[in-house]
Amino acid sequence: MKGQVQAPGLAVFGSLRADDEPWLAECFVPPDDFRLMEEEGSIAVFGPPGSGKSAVREMLVRRCREVSEGRRRRLIACWRFDPLALGPSLGPRSLPGQVAGVLDSCAMAVLEYVAACPSEWGNAPEWVRRYLTWFVRRFAQGDIVSRAGYLLEEERGTGSDIVAQLLRAEIEQDPVPPHNWPQVAAELAKALVRLGLGGVWVVVDGLEPWVEAQFDQVVSSLSALFSALPLFEQAAFAYKVFLPSVLQPGLAAAAGVERSRIQPYSLVWREEQLVEMVERRIAVALGRPRFALSELCSAAGLLEWLRRGGGNRPRAWLELIRPLVTRYISDRREQPIKEDEWKELRRQAPPRLFLDEVNRRVVVGGREVSIEEMTSGGYRLFRYLYKNAGRVVPWDELYYRGYRGMDRQPLAVGDEGYEAPTSYEGVLYSRISDVRKAIEPDPEDPLYLDTVRGEGVVLRLGW
Repeated sequence: MKGQVQAPGLAVFGSLRADDEPWLAECFVPPDDFRLMEEEGSIAVFGPPGSGKSAVREMLVRRCREVSEGRRRRLIACWRFDPLALGPSLGPRSLPGQVAGVLDSCAMAVLEYVAACPSEWGNAPEWVRRYLTWFVRRFAQGDIVSRAGYLLEEERGTGSDIVAQLLRAEIEQDPVPPHNWPQVAAELAKALVRLGLGGVWVVVDGLEPWVEAQFDQVVSSLSALFSALPLFEQAAFAYKVFLPSVLQPGLAAAAGVERSRIQPYSLVWREEQLVEMVERRIAVALGRPRFALSELCSAAGLLEWLRRGGGNRPRAWLELIRPLVTRYISDRREQPIKEDEWKELRRQAPPRLFLDEVNRRVVVGGREVSIEEMTSGGYRLFRYLYKNAGRVVPWDELYYRGYRGMDRQPLAVGDEGYEAPTSYEGVLYSRISDVRKAIEPDPEDPLYLDTVRGEGVVLRLGW
C-alpha cells in the first residue's frame, strides 16, 4: 500500500548493540529500579556481559535529554575509560588521570551543547559564558580544534560559529584553582544550572575490554575515583556508571559506596520482563503492534529452553530466539514453527558454552552453572572433555585420566590401578548424566555432550 512503512525485519536481530539501534525505545523493557536510577544521585549499575547495561544506559540518557520547555534536562558527558590514552604520568591507577578524563568529557559535552543550543548560550549571563569558555579551554585535552571539527561544519550555522569563537578565546587567568576539583565541579554545576540545565551527568561505560586485559588496574582506578568523596558532593553533578558485575566485590569497600555517595544496583530481570523484551522485538521486526512467543513457535518446551540457555541475560534470550525469527521471516510464515523444525534450528546454533576455571563456573549462553551443580566427579569429567573438545575420548581414557586424574592408563589386569571396565562404566554413565543435567538446555536432547557407541564421549562446544 502506498505510504505504508516497511517493517525493519531481521535487522532488529542484527548486532543487538543498544548504541546502534533506532528501534531501541520500542523494544525496551525497564528494569524494576529504572525510576530510581534516573534520579539525581550517582549510581553504579552492575551486570555481566549481555545483561542489558548498555540498553539501560542509552534509555537513561535519552530520558535525561527529553526536551522540557525547549531545554535539555541534563548535560550528558560520556566518558570512556581508556588507560592507554592518559599517558604514563596520568596512568590508570592515578586519581588525577581519572579526573582529567572526566573533566575532558565534560568540556566536550559543553561544546556539543553550545553547538546544538546556541540561543541558550546567547541568553546566558556573561559570567556563565566566561566560566564555561575557561573550563573548555582549560580541561579539554589534545588538539581541541581537530576534536571539535565535527561541530564546526558550516551546516550547523550559528552553533558552529559560537563554538569557533569559544575555541579562539584568550584565557587571561583562572577563575578558580584548576586543581581544586570540588570547586571546579561546583562552579561548573552552577554555570550549567544558570545556562538552563539541571546539571551534568558523567556517564561511564565500555569497561569490559579493560577488565579482561587489566582487571587489577581497573579496580584500583575506579576505587580511587569512587573514594574521591568531594567530587560526589555537588547536587547537580552526578555519575552514572555501568560496570561488569565481576568488579562489584572489589569496589564494595570504596569510600563513595560505603558512605552512599554512589548507589549500587544489580541488573536482575524477571522472566516476564525477558519474555516481553523478546516479544516486543519480534513485533518491531514484523511491523506489528504486538506479537506472542506462541505465534512464533508452538513447541511446549520453548520457554524452558530460553530459561536454561538464556539465564538472566537479555542478549542471550535474543540470540537464542534469532534462528526461529530468521526462519519465520525468511519463509514468510503465517503459522508457528513446529517442534521438530525448532529442534533442528537450535542444533544448528547452540548457545555458547565455556568453562571459567578461575571463578569455578560454566557459562551456557546466558546462564551460569556452578561447579557444585554437576558434582565433583562430573566436573572432573567435564573439565577433561573441555580440554579435549571435539575429540572422541575413549571410555578408559575418560575414566583414568579424567575421572581419577591419573597421568597414564592401565591396560591390563596386573597393571597398577587397573579396574575392569564393567566396574566403572556405571560411574561414568552416572556422572555424564550429572553433567548433562547441569549444562544442557534440554538434557533429553543434548547439544554438547554425546556418547559414541563403542568408542567414547565427545564434547562439542558452542560458540
